[in-house]
Amino acid sequence: MAEETGGTEGGGTGAEDDNPKTGLGKMEYETVFKAVEDAVFLFDVERDGDGEPRFVFRGGNPSHERATEMEADGCLGTPLRELFDGDGERLLDEYRRCVETEETVTYETTLEHGTGSVEWRTKITPVVEGGTATSIVGVARDVTERNKRRTELQRKEAMLQHTTDVVLLVDENGRIRYQNHADEAVLGHSTRDLTGASVTEYIHPEDSDGVEAMLAEALDSPEEVISGEHRYRTPDGEWRWYETRVRSLLDTPPIEGFLVSARDITERKAYEERLESQRSDLEVLNEVVRHDIRNDLQLVTAYAEMLEDHVDEEGQEFLDILQSSTANAVELTRTARDLATVLLQDDAETQRVSLERSLEQQVEAVRSAHSGAAVTIDGSVPDIHVAGTDMLEAVFRNLLSNAIQHNDKALPEVTVSVTEHDSEVEIRVADNGPGVPDAHKEAIFGKGERGLESEGTGIGLYLVKTLVESFGGDVCVEDNEPEGSVFVVRLPVAD
Repeated sequence: MAEETGGTEGGGTGAEDDNPKTGLGKMEYETVFKAVEDAVFLFDVERDGDGEPRFVFRGGNPSHERATEMEADGCLGTPLRELFDGDGERLLDEYRRCVETEETVTYETTLEHGTGSVEWRTKITPVVEGGTATSIVGVARDVTERNKRRTELQRKEAMLQHTTDVVLLVDENGRIRYQNHADEAVLGHSTRDLTGASVTEYIHPEDSDGVEAMLAEALDSPEEVISGEHRYRTPDGEWRWYETRVRSLLDTPPIEGFLVSARDITERKAYEERLESQRSDLEVLNEVVRHDIRNDLQLVTAYAEMLEDHVDEEGQEFLDILQSSTANAVELTRTARDLATVLLQDDAETQRVSLERSLEQQVEAVRSAHSGAAVTIDGSVPDIHVAGTDMLEAVFRNLLSNAIQHNDKALPEVTVSVTEHDSEVEIRVADNGPGVPDAHKEAIFGKGERGLESEGTGIGLYLVKTLVESFGGDVCVEDNEPEGSVFVVRLPVAD
């Protein structure tokens, strides 16, 4: 709506003589009236017997006709209330105020036209003759698009101010020109402290060169977002870690600077440090398991074998228990070693692994280690490759060993079968043991529990589940008929 207008005293827009103040005559006024892009209009002020003003449309310029879709000739003499239908009553208050105060009144309103809602900024000025307002001259401007842009700008500004990320605008000299309010809440420094300060003012001395290098790299690669991590000093002297992203917009008006966003990652860095410490501890434990404990157990096994010729029949029973327990402990250290290896390694990419070689080798190894068990393969193992790593052997070794160690029969029986499908292969390890109750079929792998603390058969099945899922497969346990359990492993066939 109108940005500029002025009050009028004495004559109206139809003055016949030149205006001594402006030097403009009637023709000049008419030219301006018709050419101006704002909507200009005129209402006569009539009064009833009680002196109450009544506003009657007298005319408007071409811009007014186009904007309001009102033809001046067809609307002449129409009262304000009727001219704008439901909006007329609301506008009457503004017009009455203009007449009563004999001053220019500015207001914004939304009016319904044929093309939809239009937001107007309007200035109405009384024409006063003989101490009485006889007409009102109005200038209106369509501010619909301007208000939309302002609303959108306010929305973006609100989002910027309420984000928990720090946002800075840094000039080409590395000095801060703008910062959102999150700076004060997150960084602890006020806007006054930061404005004009060097972007490295509160950066750790060991990290300041890295920040300057980020700005230089962003300058050389304006299309890229440069990321980095650094420490920032708060007012109380605490150093906090921030992840920072920088993009150069020096050639982009009206920004013309480096756009910097930063997020506090102090807790994440502390968590990463704890993980690294735990990783180091696990590596030490892995070394102990792999060497010290395993060496001692092998020594126990060797001495137990030497005792076989020196014990009587009654002592043989206890020696057998000793040898069996030692063998189980050796197997446990091997499983613990495998699990530690899996936990310590970074996300290892799967590769093509021969199913036939991996499975048959472990079947033979378990047969040799458990001569008192019957381990057979039902049918043949297809010569295919599956997704996995060299740790696939640990999956089969643990399933086969588990089927024997937790079997309550005099002769443990384990049967392995393989079925090939379109995109996956199913390996079934069935036994004649006591079976697994339905309530424990998930917990046996540690699902829903805290890792190794789950109630089950130990870390062997936890390792199986961890490995199989890392290969993109799955594992479960079912009931065997007529007794026992069947552990089912499904692995994707490698391309």
